Amino acid sequence: MLRMSGFIVLCLTLITLATSAQTIIPAGSVSGTWTLAGSPYLVEGEIAVEENTSLAIDPGVVVDFQGYYKLVVNGWLVAEGTAEDSIHFTAANPSEGWHGIRFTNAPDSSRLIFCTIQYGCSADSDSVNWGGGIHCVNSNPVIRHCLISGNSAVIGGGICCLNSNPTIENCTIRENWATGVGSVGGGIYCWGSNPNIQQCVITGNFGGAIYTYESPAPNIDQCTITWNTGGVYFNDSDASISNCTIHGNDSGDTGGGITCAWGADAIISNCLITENLSDVVGGGIGCWDSDPIIENCVISGNVTGETGGGGIYFSTDSCPIVVNVIVEGNTGNGATYFHNSPIATITHCDFYNNGGSSFAGNSIPADLGELSAINANGDSCDTFFNIFEDPLFGSEPLSDYHLSPNSPCIDAGNPVSQYNDPEDPVNPGTALWPAQGTIVSDMGIYGGPGAGDWFVGIKKKNPNSSGVPSIFNLQQNYPNPFNPYTTIRFGLPAAAQVNLTVYNILGQQITVLVDGYQQAGYYEVIWNASQLASGVYLYRIKAAEFIAVKRMVLVK
Repeated sequence: MLRMSGFIVLCLTLITLATSAQTIIPAGSVSGTWTLAGSPYLVEGEIAVEENTSLAIDPGVVVDFQGYYKLVVNGWLVAEGTAEDSIHFTAANPSEGWHGIRFTNAPDSSRLIFCTIQYGCSADSDSVNWGGGIHCVNSNPVIRHCLISGNSAVIGGGICCLNSNPTIENCTIRENWATGVGSVGGGIYCWGSNPNIQQCVITGNFGGAIYTYESPAPNIDQCTITWNTGGVYFNDSDASISNCTIHGNDSGDTGGGITCAWGADAIISNCLITENLSDVVGGGIGCWDSDPIIENCVISGNVTGETGGGGIYFSTDSCPIVVNVIVEGNTGNGATYFHNSPIATITHCDFYNNGGSSFAGNSIPADLGELSAINANGDSCDTFFNIFEDPLFGSEPLSDYHLSPNSPCIDAGNPVSQYNDPEDPVNPGTALWPAQGTIVSDMGIYGGPGAGDWFVGIKKKNPNSSGVPSIFNLQQNYPNPFNPYTTIRFGLPAAAQVNLTVYNILGQQITVLVDGYQQAGYYEVIWNASQLASGVYLYRIKAAEFIAVKRMVLVK
């Protein structure tokens, strides 16, 4: 009995020691490897990864800053968690916060992967202290599969980039703050930087989602930008933004969804810009002294104040090119408002059901909106082939602004070959879904050469099947092997929450194709893997309690 009691005491002692393991990190230089066995790491002063040294952090580690201290990176930081065991950078006292991760003249190859960064903050207006969660100056880290939340700074609440070109992919950047009057970049701020921001969710940030200044070539692709106090603001930045959903942002001023200001000659393509709000002008897009190219977008349901431009506002000698765009259901004085901007090219667009009128302002281009011709589909149009018809978006649940088969916007885009829809390799001369009809560009986000890049969430009922399947199923992709397009079909006997995700052979997530509630029926997803290397990939579906995994081969 005594031996048993002693054994129990020994076990309890070992358990207590195991669960209370922690490592105190004093101020100074840090390097080597922080392992899960030593976690949590309690940081009790300013720490730095010095030049020519490195710090690796293992999955599952918690880095807990005990006061307002920062992690400066002059060398290499490699913090690679996993989907199951992320790395946490946090503050012992969230109300006090910590001073964030600060990459300063760091060499390339630093990585933050599957990390959570929260409660970083800075109230100092000096640029060296911008960026609440992550600060980059002359540094190009890779930030992938990270959650950046609850951080704040005067500028750049979540991430600040100064003369830096970070890669930011598959991240969720939410509920960060740019504090103070006129502060910007609640989610991400860039000055003289060219970040590559892909497949991120940027939501609920105060001070706007993304702000770029004097940045020659930022790239934003396949992102969801929602419910921020302003969407994306390009100031003197020739940015590219494509295949993005920009929804429900409220700027409180101008350009609820996107603003292009003072020489921001941005390219805005295949974007869905919906239900954004500005109190003054430009509910969807606002432009000042800028020459953006806006092509194959849907601008719908945006609202602005009495001045005008519920959909788009052009001012101060802006010279935009707008082609293959659907501008529908916007509220304000004119769907498109021209203020001292008479040189605008607006062609092959559809304007329908907008408040006030299709065009307003003191510099409407001559003949714009005057029906005087017939387009290739036989519909009345103005001399620039703009139509004024109901675009007939699909009515099925989660249609995502797909065009119904009888939409007047199908094959009504610019016929010049540079705007062509992707061609179906099995049916030459016809468009590859989600584009429809021939290869002549459709208007809207699912037309033009970028239509195939909308592989996240693309879905439709399989036209070769009828009724509802008797069981959940996931079919083999076709073609297989493929290059670069393939079709994945699945069936749902009942409505369900569906997640369809692609992984590489190492089990690392590549992209999420479907993540949402679907009605019963047959579905197909067309995936464009043009940006990936040849190899074996896995696709996994989870629908209700049904889980299935299959392999596919990309050969280039």
